[in-house]
Amino acid sequence: MRRRGARSVPGLILIVLLAVAIAGCGEDEKGFEDKRIIEALKLEKDAQGYTLGGDPFCVLTKRFFRGAGEVEAATGDEDTGVVVASRAGNVAVEGVPSFFGPDCKHRARKDLDKLDPAPAGE
Repeated sequence: MRRRGARSVPGLILIVLLAVAIAGCGEDEKGFEDKRIIEALKLEKDAQGYTLGGDPFCVLTKRFFRGAGEVEAATGDEDTGVVVASRAGNVAVEGVPSFFGPDCKHRARKDLDKLDPAPAGE
């Protein structure tokens, strides 16, 4: 006579391993934690969100976009402010249109590019 519990243990282990693997895949898409983005852009807290290096004419919202899917969706969304993405499109930030001067976009992109992985062969 077989015991029922002995047969279900391997099945339970398989289910747990699959759940962990699926959860791990979702984290790769997010890629960058807020802290890494804040440090790379040298952001300082502001009433509306953040300022780029403390510059009151370079105000960003608290919205960060991570992963190609989020970045692409943000750049196509009319309700989003000024979206600045890294060259590779892995990470982006949102500028406040009325408080985001012309040079802010260039400065933000330069710092976001530092978060992109190095191209193969370098």
